[in-house]
Amino acid sequence: LGSRLNTPYNAINKISEDGFFKLISIQLKGVYSNNLAEIEKPHKICVLVEILEDIDQMLYHTNLFVKDGSNNILFVIQSSPEKTLKGIYEIIYEIPANIMNDITYTFDIMLIKNQSQIIIDEKDVFSLEAIETIHRKGRWLGKFPGIIRPYFFKTQTTLVNPNNESETAI
Repeated sequence: LGSRLNTPYNAINKISEDGFFKLISIQLKGVYSNNLAEIEKPHKICVLVEILEDIDQMLYHTNLFVKDGSNNILFVIQSSPEKTLKGIYEIIYEIPANIMNDITYTFDIMLIKNQSQIIIDEKDVFSLEAIETIHRKGRWLGKFPGIIRPYFFKTQTTLVNPNNESETAI
């Protein structure tokens, strides 16, 4: 993994066997130092793909696999299928804020033709370490358990008995 402008960047430059597609690079967008990503912020991952020739009646898309340190796939982000016109395309994936946990993540990238044929499959193209930047007050375990920690569930606490009276029937 190289770095360019303090941004995790990986030049792949892999051409598909049929010679029509080239996976150029994958890059974490934004300003990062030492591949550290703050959990509380969204992160954009940019993939550059080159279509080397115009191809009628063909679509392509990419899949970005997000994995934990044990190589388990946590989730996949898929781009929408696009027509294959000659040129360089930038595909931007966004990982929302507050979904990662305080661990290291690795990424695989796959380029797919006509929604079913894998034409490029690159493993471990880059990694990043998600870090917690908010310092918690009070009792704190130091780390949330789990591989991801999305804020999918909203909790609400309501005072239902302000006088501390016991109720016999609810």
